[in-house]
Amino acid sequence: MPPHSSNTRTSTFSRNTTAATSSLKRRQQQSSFASSKPATKRPAWDIRGRMQDMEDQLQDNEDTIHNLEKYRDSLRGVNTKEMILQISKTKADLKAIEKKNRLEIEGLKDKQLIHEQELEDKKLIYKVQIPLLEEEIKQAKRELLELEQQSNQETIDHAQLQAKAVECTKAFKELKMQIKELMSRTEHGEELLAEREQLIDQETKELEKETEKLDKLRQKLKEEERLRHHLEATVEELKAKARDVRPWKGDAASD
Repeated sequence: MPPHSSNTRTSTFSRNTTAATSSLKRRQQQSSFASSKPATKRPAWDIRGRMQDMEDQLQDNEDTIHNLEKYRDSLRGVNTKEMILQISKTKADLKAIEKKNRLEIEGLKDKQLIHEQELEDKKLIYKVQIPLLEEEIKQAKRELLELEQQSNQETIDHAQLQAKAVECTKAFKELKMQIKELMSRTEHGEELLAEREQLIDQETKELEKETEKLDKLRQKLKEEERLRHHLEATVEELKAKARDVRPWKGDAASD
């Protein structure tokens, strides 16, 4: 192989290797910059987006490895220690980056699985709780309706009680007036009764006097009756004696 051809290939390989290494470093810097500021591009909960970014970066790394392998195949005739070390270092860096990205992707996948499982668990919990909450809401609505009906009935009852209270107050006032009038009549009746009792006492006293007079008259009448009977008996006795006496002359007898 001519010396200038070997130098040309070495120079070309060096340039290509340098370009690939520079490209890899740029991607590493971009990856480092992207990983240092994830919140500016992807939210923490966007696991799918972050996984997609990692997969895109892994694809870029695979493309870089593929390009390096193409360079290696094109320069297979060049066999220098420097090129071998450069290639080995580049491949080792790429594998390290690939491993790191793969681990991050697996970690994100695990987190995604955990997150999805948590979501499923929450869905199951909500699926169980929602009917219970709906039933509680229905029960609360029924109780509220019953309370409203009870409140309406109590309002009606209160209005009726107020009306009855007004009627009772009116009746009480009327009864009070009647009692007052009755008390007035009673007082007047008591006065009239006192007057009548006084009059009865007077008439009773007069009646007692008249009765006493009547008793005296009856006693006097009895005495006069006895006297009359005595006189009648005396007259009859005298008549009997007169019939027994014979007159001496007819004129005397006739007399």
